[in-house]
Amino acid sequence: MIYTQTKTKEQHDYILGCELIPTSCWNEDSNSFITIWGLSIVFSSGQVIGFPDLCTMQSDVLKLKHRLDGASLSPEYIHYIIDDYLGEIYGLPTV
Repeated sequence: MIYTQTKTKEQHDYILGCELIPTSCWNEDSNSFITIWGLSIVFSSGQVIGFPDLCTMQSDVLKLKHRLDGASLSPEYIHYIIDDYLGEIYGLPTV
């Protein structure tokens, strides 16, 4: 019997959507609660990855959300994209 291997079209993951995640946290300096913003990212494969504590500026996380919505991206690389974005905004060194 001869076995043949068929080549299937390679499927790429893409981001179905992102949702902002607000988290309240006590701030000792201001003696009050502050909101820390994060993202929940849903991929076409069904995988959901959460980054609950990205920064305190909702507008910065919203910009990231708009950049990611619909992007063709594998879940295994999302943390690199987020690290680069935060470095771009806050001038942090990239890992």
